[in-house]
Amino acid sequence: MVAALSNTELPADQDQNQNENAGASLNRTGWWVVILGLLLPVVSLVLVYTIVRPSIPPPPPEVLNDPLLMKGRSIYFQRCVGCHGVDGSGHGPTASNFSERVGDLTDGKWIHGDRPEDVIRVIKVGVPDSRMLPWANVLDDSETKAVAAYCFFLSKLPIPEAFRGDEPIGIEEG
Repeated sequence: MVAALSNTELPADQDQNQNENAGASLNRTGWWVVILGLLLPVVSLVLVYTIVRPSIPPPPPEVLNDPLLMKGRSIYFQRCVGCHGVDGSGHGPTASNFSERVGDLTDGKWIHGDRPEDVIRVIKVGVPDSRMLPWANVLDDSETKAVAAYCFFLSKLPIPEAFRGDEPIGIEEG
């Protein structure tokens, strides 16, 4: 009888151990599925970005020889190229998804003004009811002036000397 009890209990213990091991195995497998599920979209986004990102041409000599324009160009390609495009024409990779047209920086006819303080204001406070968001909390004054100078370069307008100084450029609200 003792043998019979031990024989009947042993398989039950083995079944319980197998169930526990299967649960542990399932938990380990479940974590891998979760991790892969989280990594797959990230890897996909990086891959898509690598394929569709605009290629960055080398800087022209007039930019290469000007530290202000090189700094502005660097910021522009980090922050602005998505909407305004490599050449500033407003045909960046995300611009086609917008219902309103993105500003063309190449024509020198900016609807919010072409004075240094106008361009600084648009960069700092953005444009209400548009996709042009404020950058005041992201860019410091020297970065704002540098990217504004690069916008002037893209439009083939002379770079205002005010952008080269250390003095902040005052902006009028509105």
